[in-house]
Amino acid sequence: MDAVDDVSAVIIETTADRVRIGYAGESAPMYTASLLGGAVAGANSVDAVERAWQQGIATMFSTKDQSSAAELSQEANAGIPLANGATLAERTPLLLVEPARPWNASTRQKLVSFAFQTLRVPAVYVLRSAVATTFAWARTTALVLHLDVDGAVAAPVVDGYLLLRCMRQDPLLGLHWPDRNTLNDEEMKKPLKQVEAILFPCLTRLVFDAIMAVDVDMRRELFYNVLVTGDALCYLEESALVMRLHESLAEVCPHVFRSRVVNTSSEKLVHPGVSAAWIGASLCGTLGVFHQLWISRAEWEASPTSILEKRCP
Repeated sequence: MDAVDDVSAVIIETTADRVRIGYAGESAPMYTASLLGGAVAGANSVDAVERAWQQGIATMFSTKDQSSAAELSQEANAGIPLANGATLAERTPLLLVEPARPWNASTRQKLVSFAFQTLRVPAVYVLRSAVATTFAWARTTALVLHLDVDGAVAAPVVDGYLLLRCMRQDPLLGLHWPDRNTLNDEEMKKPLKQVEAILFPCLTRLVFDAIMAVDVDMRRELFYNVLVTGDALCYLEESALVMRLHESLAEVCPHVFRSRVVNTSSEKLVHPGVSAAWIGASLCGTLGVFHQLWISRAEWEASPTSILEKRCP
């Protein structure tokens, strides 16, 4: 990895309906694009994700300082540089952030293979969205409640690991989100009363069930660290939603515990259009200790299945 230690990692976050790409250490992505076909055909369509990644990488490197790409090409004696700064990409490790609903093993394999074979990056790491969100808020244990156009996911993270078996999901049937591409911010906001009857029983049940599925020793900390995040927050009155969820969760929380709900987009760390998961991944990508986790091309070629399961649980 010495050959890429002096080059900033690229962060690619894939959500239910869009892709955000930028450099580690930055407060916002450089490139954002919708996944064609909407939520169902978006993050679950490998072809759509691959196209968005490839276009985003090409766009980023074509707008980056061209002299830097030229210098790298000369240093590597690479002859004619590839289009859109591809020579630079070959020195840039890639940190992939999964959607809130994690990719299955097959999709993970295909997308990591695409990163190595087509994007030609030297190293890759795959980070769970919920884990990245907890890192953004300097936590290692929390219950991440993610709301997007595809529904809601309650994901318990304990000591920096996502407990997949304890995750709970709900498509929130009956909620119809506006089209963010045709409406302005004010027009997109839904008065909470319009969705309260559907939303809060589902969210309260999701959070409660996910936490109660975890070992009893960790439940107190999870109830006290419920992080609300996700792109669908832009459609709702966020502060009112968090307050109402806090009240409804307190009603079902065991009396020996205390619940607390945090809106991860309400503070200045997360700007409009930037997710908490993006911020967390951006921070991780700058840490020297994190660089020891990269999966190198040689490691991938030697054992693509086992190395991915072992290094990116």
